[in-house]
Amino acid sequence: MKKININSKSIRTLSWLIFIVYILALTKVILFKYSMHMIINIVKENNWTRFIRRVQHNSNYLPLKNIYQLFFSKGNTMYIVRNIIGNIIAFIPLGTLLPILKEKMRKINSILIASLSISISFEVIQLLSGIGDFDINDLILNTSGGLIGLSLYNFLCRYFIDDCH
Repeated sequence: MKKININSKSIRTLSWLIFIVYILALTKVILFKYSMHMIINIVKENNWTRFIRRVQHNSNYLPLKNIYQLFFSKGNTMYIVRNIIGNIIAFIPLGTLLPILKEKMRKINSILIASLSISISFEVIQLLSGIGDFDINDLILNTSGGLIGLSLYNFLCRYFIDDCH
């Protein structure tokens, strides 16, 4: 079986296009999950008091606390699956596409930093704007997804992609 050459111009162009669409879709899912009318109202009603309440009461700063509670509660199983698995899956493409686009992103530390940085950016935007709450578990799950994506990239390199390393 012939392997794909990721250094060809057409593959690189296609990879950049997929990456841009992916980032836009990720932004839509995370930051624009509500209707635009609802987002505008949330941002309009955002004030210092509500921000302090979100920081003090709605945000989660304890790693794995909510995940532990989700697993041992009698809550909605679909919510658990969407929250935990969804946060991981959402960042797998990041860890797979970045190494294709940039050779220096083929190292675990690079993907770890990129996934964590992008996840922190989304969490802070949600917290500041009021359209969401900060959750340390999202950082952990998103970063894990990025690292799984790098593993997927390495698997693809072994069997399907030429000139990876």
